Amino acid sequence: MNFLRAAGFSYGQTTIVVLFIASVLIPFGCQRAGSETGETASMTAQRRCDPVAVPWPRKWHVAPRRSNAPPPIRFRFPPPLNEYSGEVSLLKGDLTLGEGGSLAEATGAFEVDIAHVTMGEPDLDENMRNNVEALESKRFPQSRFVLQRIQSTSPALEPETAVPAILQGTFELKGVKTPLAAMGTIRAMQDAAGAARLEFDLRFRLEQLQEKFGIVGPSGPQETAGNQLFFELHFVMEPAPPE
Repeated sequence: MNFLRAAGFSYGQTTIVVLFIASVLIPFGCQRAGSETGETASMTAQRRCDPVAVPWPRKWHVAPRRSNAPPPIRFRFPPPLNEYSGEVSLLKGDLTLGEGGSLAEATGAFEVDIAHVTMGEPDLDENMRNNVEALESKRFPQSRFVLQRIQSTSPALEPETAVPAILQGTFELKGVKTPLAAMGTIRAMQDAAGAARLEFDLRFRLEQLQEKFGIVGPSGPQETAGNQLFFELHFVMEPAPPE
């Protein structure tokens, strides 16, 4: 401030100049510690104010799951059969944004090993993975989703903003391919070290399990309840290493 006083600025003028400079230097992505829990909390609790803009690359892959993070995929049958539920402990995948970070031109692929699908009980898992009326993991060890585009009200990622998104593509299970749309949000963010991350919160539903995939669900008072599954996804992607 002394150099401003020496240049002839009054005390009040000097204060205004300093406040103006500070407002320009505070980055758009600067955030205070958040109140989230789990994996998001570990990324946001120590968020820094960095005047250098974070570069948002075009190529991403699913980041390793943190020890305190929830499973990337959870699934359940609808009521009254919602006590039948499970999770997928490992998700692999990659994403390539379009030119200029375009979401509409994004492509990618995600894969799940059936061996990582569990309903929490060993005998139930054994039947689910190997039964011909379930997942038949020996014949079909993986399930895949090939992303063809992302529909959104935003043309590209917005820092620290959960952008509405519909991921459209082709889902494959037991060798059967079907169109699928997963709805939710994508949030471009920085982790505690200032590295770029994408946080996905998505959901979708599979219907006609028996007709399409030969999967016979649990029986119940509502015949259709055992013939569909609800899925919820929460995972984080990080920049892919240079090729």
